[in-house]
Amino acid sequence: NLQSGSRVELDRIGMLIFKMLPTSIAKATETLLKEHQLLLTERLVRHYFTLFRRGAIVASAQAQAEPEDLRDDIVPEARPSLSIVMITYNGEKYVRDNIDSILAQSCPADEFIIVDNHSTDRTRSMIESYGSSVQLIRNPRNYHYARAVNIGLAQATGDLIVVLNQDLVVDKYFVREIQLRYEACRDRENIAALVPQIRLNKLKGFINSIGNAIKQKGWGYDNYFGVVDVGQFSRLETVQSACFGAVVITRQGLDKVGLLDRSYVSYYEDMDWSFRARQAGMNLVVTDRAIVFHDFGGSYNPAARTRFVVKNRLRFVLKNFSGR
Repeated sequence: NLQSGSRVELDRIGMLIFKMLPTSIAKATETLLKEHQLLLTERLVRHYFTLFRRGAIVASAQAQAEPEDLRDDIVPEARPSLSIVMITYNGEKYVRDNIDSILAQSCPADEFIIVDNHSTDRTRSMIESYGSSVQLIRNPRNYHYARAVNIGLAQATGDLIVVLNQDLVVDKYFVREIQLRYEACRDRENIAALVPQIRLNKLKGFINSIGNAIKQKGWGYDNYFGVVDVGQFSRLETVQSACFGAVVITRQGLDKVGLLDRSYVSYYEDMDWSFRARQAGMNLVVTDRAIVFHDFGGSYNPAARTRFVVKNRLRFVLKNFSGR
């Protein structure tokens, strides 16, 4: 991968095309037909080139010449007030990049709250160096994620409340795209949350999640993990659950659904809240152009994560369902 040096697994056709680079689409198609005896059309090969560019696997003069954002001059007209709530714990590796990306937004947030879970490294001093740009809440001990989110939600005043984990960097137009999407929604009273597109920070062309889901059997999982966005999500309206690593809770959603169930501590609290929202007849609306980049697996060590996931998967079922 051009941006991080991370490895990307390709299928046989993708690998054959990759080994031909630099080449043209027409030449690659001709070679695959003649030398490898693969019945491929130029259109299919073009799709591979598109995936390579969007996934930042290759670069091209055409891709580099494209404007950074075709909607750069668009600003929301009826701009709802927006608060950002970020949760931190021993996150000195992440917080500066996270805060800088939030303060560099094309449409600034009205309020920026950081809830720190009693960090013992340099996290707090790094946050304090930003002065009045950030409102810092210092928890007396590690309350973990769900309870810390509730503290931030109770403090936030915005019509829209963005909840962020610490190991994220937000795109320059993140806030603007949230406000544009909300502005375009008609049935706002029934919107519990807006669900952004979370991408992998080490593979910025690849999706980490657009919401999440849970099946009758198996674990909860991130929607579209490892997929490259080539515009196929523009018509995706809703998902069944929002990932609270990055989510936008509406004021009406908070009033109607309430706070997170802090007994989950971490993991599955987002599925529980989303389930309650849908039980209340509210929707979780996708805003795929609002993008954040996630250092996947950065906040918890694997052993702690496994304990929380196993426990909370069972808790989710026992709390919300009955019978077999």
